[in-house]
Amino acid sequence: MIIWLLFSVVFSMGVFLVITPLLQQISRWLRKRTTSTFYRGIRKDYGRQIRLDLHNWAAFRRLEIYMSVAGMGGSPYVLSVISLLLFTIFFGAAYQLMHSLVSGAVLGTMTGSVPFIYLWNTYQRKQQKMATVMIPTVQNFIGFFTESENLAGAIYKAGPTMPADISGEWRRLIMDIETGEARENSILTFAERVGNAWAQDFADILVIHLETGSDIVPSLFKLINEMQNAMYNEAKRNTLLSIYRYGTMLMIVLAFLIVGFNIWIHPINKIYYFADPGGKKFVTMSILVLFGSFIGALQLGKKKI
Repeated sequence: MIIWLLFSVVFSMGVFLVITPLLQQISRWLRKRTTSTFYRGIRKDYGRQIRLDLHNWAAFRRLEIYMSVAGMGGSPYVLSVISLLLFTIFFGAAYQLMHSLVSGAVLGTMTGSVPFIYLWNTYQRKQQKMATVMIPTVQNFIGFFTESENLAGAIYKAGPTMPADISGEWRRLIMDIETGEARENSILTFAERVGNAWAQDFADILVIHLETGSDIVPSLFKLINEMQNAMYNEAKRNTLLSIYRYGTMLMIVLAFLIVGFNIWIHPINKIYYFADPGGKKFVTMSILVLFGSFIGALQLGKKKI
């Protein structure tokens, strides 16, 4: 009974996330209709009633940014629905196997968070790759800036020569400027998406040039020197983080393999792991510790240069 009640709640949330984009499209279509005076009189109120714009939610906006920077397709709605489905499936399976709400909730929650953890890991790796190419990025820009008459011209001309790891964000910067976005905002958004202190320093120098018109070439060369001095330590830190991250993933896989191997050799061990109260606590705590270790590795990766 508890499983079906929980499944119904989660399923309803999933339906809400799936139906919401459809309602948004219908709402936009209705608001654009102008076929009659009568319809124009009621469409505004009707559109307000059915409009459910999850894009206004801060969490979904942040997820959209993460997915965009990471280069992942889809939308936050799809990611959330997948997470809910994984939670429901693994909670039900764990509860049927162990007959424990706590163990089921723990395993379901951790499994349901896998899509978001994958996104977080991909997002961090993308930012780390962009950090490693900041030196050639600034060098390329300096070359075009000294030849161009203005900052925007240098940004446009430098686009084709930018390193592959950062070219997508540079193209987005060019697009923002072309669509009329304020140059200062476009540059600061670029730095925020690239996500390291060097990009922020680079953006600050460009904004100073826009505000004062001063010569920024010496400041850009100084920034390159600072990046060159710090690059070795940053590369070493990223290597250690990768070892920690993949080492923890290997430990998680080995833990499941060991449990499966023990059950295969002696089937009676299944009772200890999944029926005995002490065994269920041991399995649950082991999963929590391993999962916490992996989250800790990702948390360390949040540190900016």
